[in-house]
Amino acid sequence: MRRLKSALTLIELVVVLLVLVALAGVLVPQFQNFSTRAHGAAGADNAVEISKAITLFEATKLRQPNNLNSLTGDGTTALATSLGTPNHFAIQDAGTGGGNAAYANRASNLSNAGITTLSNINNAADNATFGAETGVQTTAGAAVNIAFLNAAGAAALGLSSDPDGDGDATNDYVALGVGETCEMIGSTMVDAPIHFPEGADGQPSLTYARWVAIYKVSGDTDGKAVLVSVAGLDDGDLAGANKHLEEYFESTE
Repeated sequence: MRRLKSALTLIELVVVLLVLVALAGVLVPQFQNFSTRAHGAAGADNAVEISKAITLFEATKLRQPNNLNSLTGDGTTALATSLGTPNHFAIQDAGTGGGNAAYANRASNLSNAGITTLSNINNAADNATFGAETGVQTTAGAAVNIAFLNAAGAAALGLSSDPDGDGDATNDYVALGVGETCEMIGSTMVDAPIHFPEGADGQPSLTYARWVAIYKVSGDTDGKAVLVSVAGLDDGDLAGANKHLEEYFESTE
């Protein structure tokens, strides 16, 4: 007796294809949002963990860690070229002999908190993130070039504008990179974490991809720098824990 071979009819094939198309319409958007949710969750977690590591270092050493990154290109008065064109900060001389009085003596707050040396970024490095740190600046020096947040940068992180009330909203917060030479590595951190921007262009080999610690400083030469935030550089913007959480929850709606 000959067996009949079973096969799908044309109508059955059409039905199967329609079901698959319907499933794709449901699942594809979920997969597209998955990377955004993962980026937001990982970013928020990293920001919190770095903040904890700095706080733990301060609790055990009774000071802030040395060799954070000044974000300068070779210690000059310009941002490192590997940072691209961030929107929210610029290099200023914060030394005792700073030419702009609005920023002078701010570095003494770093020294008083225990941050006596800062590393710089080598503009000629083959890799923008790994092995890119070079040289040191002494924060007690007459010329200390470091990155300050402008008013927009403070607003992006939810920080108060002009907390010292001197009428200048651009000299209150210093941004320092948490890189490979940071004194926390091997103490309260295993390694310096990478911040991956959400956009496709943020390759660590081409763009500086470390997290930055934000310290509040003032013109009081006896004052101490205080950690107020940790943020990632995200396509020229600053993204702290709150912004990453906002990104995560918006992608789940």
